[in-house]
Amino acid sequence: MELAGMAGMGAVSDETRKKMYTILLVTSLLMALAMGKGMADGRKYVFDDRGRLVGVSRENVNDSAEFSLRAEVTGDFGKVEKDVQFRPKVADGGDGEGSSAHEGDAGRAVSAEIDHMVRDAEDSTRKRIMLPLRLEDGTAIKWSHRDRDWELFVLFPVTGAVLAFMTGRRDAEEHKKQEKEQRREIVLELPRFTNQLMLMMNGGMILRDAFTAICESYDMEGDQMTFFQRELVKLKKSNDRDRVSTSELINELAEKYGVKELMRVASILKENERKGADIIQSLDHEGRYLWENRKNMAREHGKLMEMKMAYPLGLLLVVLIAVTMAPAMLEM
Repeated sequence: MELAGMAGMGAVSDETRKKMYTILLVTSLLMALAMGKGMADGRKYVFDDRGRLVGVSRENVNDSAEFSLRAEVTGDFGKVEKDVQFRPKVADGGDGEGSSAHEGDAGRAVSAEIDHMVRDAEDSTRKRIMLPLRLEDGTAIKWSHRDRDWELFVLFPVTGAVLAFMTGRRDAEEHKKQEKEQRREIVLELPRFTNQLMLMMNGGMILRDAFTAICESYDMEGDQMTFFQRELVKLKKSNDRDRVSTSELINELAEKYGVKELMRVASILKENERKGADIIQSLDHEGRYLWENRKNMAREHGKLMEMKMAYPLGLLLVVLIAVTMAPAMLEM
C-alpha cells in the first residue's frame, strides 16, 4: 500500500525501492520487539465473572511493575475520573507509588480517598493484588486499564510508511532533476554531432558509416566523454549485431529522454534512409538552429547565475557599509 502511493511521483529506482523495503522491515522489527517486550514484562489483569477489572498480577514480586489504570466513580457529587500509575511494592523492600494524571475539581475528596486506597494496595508484596472496588461510603469504583501497547500497531507502521514515502519522493525529485540535466546536456552536444554528420556525409560517407566513425571517435575519449557521447557509444555497440537503422537508434534515444531537438534530427535522417534524399542542406539548416538554441541556453544560464549571485553580493555590500560606518557611529 505504501509503495502504491509512489505512482504519482514518477519512476522509483531499484536502489530506492530497496531503501523503502529496508525502512519498512526495520520499523516492523522494532514494532515486534516493542510488542514482545510489552508482552514479556509480566503484566496481567484480573477480571471477575462479569468482565470487570478487579485486580492486577505480576510475574515476579522481586521485579518492579507498573500498571496504567483509570478509576471512575459516579455518585451524588457527579462523575470523577482519575488516572493512576499503580506500582506495587517490590518484595525486597522497594516502595511503590501511585500517581494521578488528572482529576476534576468536583471530586477532590473522592480523589484523595482513591489515592489513599491505592497506596494501601501498593504495599502488598503478593503476585496477585486486588484493587479497591468501593469507597468507604459504599460507592462503587470502576477500574479500567490504559496500557498503550496498541499504539505501537499504529505508530510504527505509520512512521515506516512516512519514511518510505519521503525516501521515494526524494528519489523522484532527484530523478526528475537528473533527467532535466541529461536533456540539457544532449541539447548542448547536439549541434556538434549534427555538424559532424553533415560534414562526413557531405564528404561521401553513408549515414551508417558516418555514425560509426563519430561514435568511435567519441569512444577514444574514454572518461572524458559527455553524457550524450556515452549514450551514442552504447547505442552503437548494442547495434553491432542487431543492425537496426541509424535513424531508429537516434529516435529511440530521443524518445527515451524526451528531447524534441533530437527527434527532428532523427526525422531528417529517416528521410535519407527511406527515400535516399539529400539531407545535407536540411542538416545544415538544423545545425544552425541548434547552435542558435545553444547560445540562447547559455544566455539564460548566465542570467540565472547573476540572479543567484545577487543575494550574496547584496549581503556583502551591507556588511561593507556597516564596517565602514561603524567607527564614525562609535565616536558619536
